[in-house]
Amino acid sequence: MLRHVAAWLAEYYSGFNVFGYLTLRAILAALTALAISLLVGPAMIRKLAEYQVGQRVRLDGPQSHLSKAGTPTMGGALILAAIVAATLLWADLANRFVWVVLLVTAGFGLIGFWDDYLKLVVGDSRGLIARYKYFWQSVAASARPSRSTSRRSRRRRRRCTCPCSRTSCCRSASGSCRSRTS
Repeated sequence: MLRHVAAWLAEYYSGFNVFGYLTLRAILAALTALAISLLVGPAMIRKLAEYQVGQRVRLDGPQSHLSKAGTPTMGGALILAAIVAATLLWADLANRFVWVVLLVTAGFGLIGFWDDYLKLVVGDSRGLIARYKYFWQSVAASARPSRSTSRRSRRRRRRCTCPCSRTSCCRSASGSCRSRTS
């Protein structure tokens, strides 16, 4: 979003062209996510502690884990919010891969939320069973943009124009151009 604002402002002052560089936007996005987590984090931890949204520890586990009892969970929500906000501010939103990464990240966040929900609200200290967690993580990770397989794009890839005759031809297995007879 800010990339488009900077491109518009670059028409009036060329110094805003620096926001077109991916490296600068990546650094600014990381700093934005850090600032969001530092500003929102303490308030969120206080609210989670106030609502007693804390870790439940199984008694059959190691004794060293008993000290984790009551530790606020759902910290992934803070990280997810910081990442999504920074990405929406600094990324090129016209790029479809940005949206794929955001959706996959949100999918993993939903899986984590469901796991924490089962631990906190339902009271099951195991959370989401491992095989279901792996299944849904695989489903979320398999989201990807499909290649353009429309008939028109396939036709465009197969055809070429011979430089000598400017006629439609096709490439042979050797890569050389040969005239099309049919």
